[in-house]
Amino acid sequence: MESPHKIIVSIDFGTTYTAVAWVDASNSNHIEIISNWPTAGQVVGSQVPTEIAYGYNEPTKFSWGYNINPNLQKVKWFKLSLDLEQDVVEFPWGLTSADVIGDYLSAVCKHVIATLHRRVDKAIMQKAAVDFALTVPAIWSDAARKKTQDAAIKAGMGQNMLPQIYSEPECAAIYALKDLDDIESTPCEMEGNPEAQKIGQALNDVTVKDLTGHRCPN
Repeated sequence: MESPHKIIVSIDFGTTYTAVAWVDASNSNHIEIISNWPTAGQVVGSQVPTEIAYGYNEPTKFSWGYNINPNLQKVKWFKLSLDLEQDVVEFPWGLTSADVIGDYLSAVCKHVIATLHRRVDKAIMQKAAVDFALTVPAIWSDAARKKTQDAAIKAGMGQNMLPQIYSEPECAAIYALKDLDDIESTPCEMEGNPEAQKIGQALNDVTVKDLTGHRCPN
């Protein structure tokens, strides 16, 4: 039986920072951005550092994001390993990129679920299905997208359904066009269209199309 209530969590798993937003599907216009990140004293923002640190003597224990002891060695840039055949970072304790990414995303996932339990009515959370979606760069290969999905599943994001993977330009385009009341663009009539210009200024790897599906020249 399908769950009568659905919550959708979107994760922008970035190379240097990660951002998370969620929405109750029954009220899709009310999107909440998570900004209550755990911290060791730093001022937090709407994005959390994509960083992790492991204990000196306990490789199974780690801290992440803003909550890292300044005396510990931070591991950064590990997301890039998803789109490369070799790791670009040295990992402690013989860990692999899959281990580190799994640990980081599992921490994010646990924090998201804890936040939902604080923000959403208990009765709703007991019956709600929480679905996850992650964004990836447009240039990433199918193999990298699959590795991202596998890492999200390992982190506990596939309890209800497989986490969905979307390209960053696709999401940016949908968001930029979301609030347009009336679009009268004809094929390749993008010059002078402020929403198309907004997309182009924000991302340099987006292929702009009008709503008829025609690709417009750069």
